[in-house]
Amino acid sequence: LTGDLKLNIYFICIMGEGGYGVVARIVNIDTEEVVALKVMKEFNEDNEAEVECLCKLRQLDADKHKLGKFIEHFEYKDQFCLTFEILDLSLRDFLSMGQSLHVTDLRVVAGQMLVALEALKSIGLVPTDIKPDNIMFVHHRSEALKVKLIDCDCATEVSELAEFDTIQAVGYRAPEVILGLPMTEAVDMWALGAVLATLFIGDRNFYPTGSVYEQLRIIVHMQGQPKDHLLKAGQKVRHAWLRGGDLMIFI
Repeated sequence: LTGDLKLNIYFICIMGEGGYGVVARIVNIDTEEVVALKVMKEFNEDNEAEVECLCKLRQLDADKHKLGKFIEHFEYKDQFCLTFEILDLSLRDFLSMGQSLHVTDLRVVAGQMLVALEALKSIGLVPTDIKPDNIMFVHHRSEALKVKLIDCDCATEVSELAEFDTIQAVGYRAPEVILGLPMTEAVDMWALGAVLATLFIGDRNFYPTGSVYEQLRIIVHMQGQPKDHLLKAGQKVRHAWLRGGDLMIFI
């Protein structure tokens, strides 16, 4: 799988690959369980923080609280490995198939994600990266609307939000993050709303994902301009003025 990783597993296929390493679908020969194995290229402080977060998540019932289940972590020949339960289809993949959801179905998905957010809040964690890629159907065909939130290993303590300059993916980034205002758990409520809106329209992102400036322009166009006191308090706002009736915000 990665050169010299030889464990008591049966390799099935590579599920994803990036700068961090690879994710593979494997079978644990001892338990006959199919799991996702995430092999990191190197162990560093970020990996250590990731494990601490995952261990904290074990306080929660993953199935009850609609969270992707973390199984174990280990090191093998300088390679850092994590295993998770296998899920079916991400909302990003669902959208790429030209699919969308009716409002009635959106309520079901939204309800489950609110359960996940409430559970994370109860242990003081904020996901900070809610997007279609990180919400997955459990069994797309047999349980069409059952979903779970994944990648919570990148969650952060609520008390540490002030230490971050930027969080969240463009297109799902809350206005307070863009403008440089104080951040709370509310940033994830904004991101979830953007995900649900994207699921409803289906054929495109609700907010542009290519540029934070374009996202902010669309937010102002659809939701109205931020209040003056927010613009003045925004640490990332260099200048804001009206031109031809349109608010111009420089960040």
